[in-house]
Amino acid sequence: MGSIIGLLYAYGYSPQELEERFKGFFQRKRLIPALLRDLRPTRAGFVQGNSILRVLGDLMREDTTFESLKIPFAVPAADLLTGQEVVFKSGPVFPAVRASISLPGIFTPVEWGDTYLVDGAVISPIPVHLLEMLGADLKIPVRAIRQRPDDVRQRIADIRDAAGPRSSRQAPPDMLRLLWRSMSLIMQDQYAELVLGQFDVCLKPEIPFDLAANPDKISEIIAIGRQEAARRMLDIQAALASYAIPGAPPKQAPRAGGTLPVAADVIEGLQ
Repeated sequence: MGSIIGLLYAYGYSPQELEERFKGFFQRKRLIPALLRDLRPTRAGFVQGNSILRVLGDLMREDTTFESLKIPFAVPAADLLTGQEVVFKSGPVFPAVRASISLPGIFTPVEWGDTYLVDGAVISPIPVHLLEMLGADLKIPVRAIRQRPDDVRQRIADIRDAAGPRSSRQAPPDMLRLLWRSMSLIMQDQYAELVLGQFDVCLKPEIPFDLAANPDKISEIIAIGRQEAARRMLDIQAALASYAIPGAPPKQAPRAGGTLPVAADVIEGLQ
């Protein structure tokens, strides 16, 4: 999802336009139907991903290239055979985005030359390192993290503790949500903390589990991200000021609720 949001922003959509578009898409519950239209179970995955690209094609020209974007942009993928990160920053953007959304277990991998590509988050869930090659002076990583019921990462339990009335248990999530959520948990906590700990300023909106598993709750998710940005606004302003060029007008920090320029696929908002 991060590559799609970053691409549309680099293409020219404003933050307000993106918010309206994605609210409409998710609140009309179009994601699951789009995935189901592409449901072609194979031994490599369940969803082909063509419907997602068709939806993207309604928002921008399908022949768009990296070179034609208004903001420098890069998309990472993972080479399944070598384990290397493959970074696309030239040529057509649609095939690169298709590779970057190939969440293992849901989307089929993308064939590329003599190998196969999947979501780059398998290797680097927060690809903030790509900003260096794109010429960014200031790097502020963003990662939506899961909100735990308490601060304890691990619980020691007796298997018999789960015994109780079956009527009080929630039904398990559907298969697509289960795979999506499971992969996001695998790629998240410990690695994210290591990466974010390297930066003086970072944004870590905490998304409750019931929201993270329901993208149609996008308004609530955006509100949490906006609150986190407002909480760190003084730090963001100070970081921007430290990069001021002598003799140049002072840089304007975004108001609470605004955004900073995006130069790579660094948004992982719905995982």
